[in-house]
Amino acid sequence: MGAQPGQGPDEGYTDVLYAALKQRDPHLRLVKLGCGGETTTTMLNGGICGTIPLNVARICTWAYQCGHGDGHATPAGYRRIGAAFQAVLTS
Repeated sequence: MGAQPGQGPDEGYTDVLYAALKQRDPHLRLVKLGCGGETTTTMLNGGICGTIPLNVARICTWAYQCGHGDGHATPAGYRRIGAAFQAVLTS
């Protein structure tokens, strides 16, 4: 969720994963919904970028990021991550 210190806008794990998966599926596209300057605190107080997108709300459910400032997944989040990778790897 957001930019990481010391990294440019195209250096996140989603960019690496996208590049690898794009080789298998040339129609795949990466949509970035980040909001520069948004922090967990500003987001939880209404945000500076408007309504929280559904994907961000889901991340807040599947990770401890929004409530605890910890990016680790919750048990439900780990199940969701596993299911997503399994779907890609077995397709």
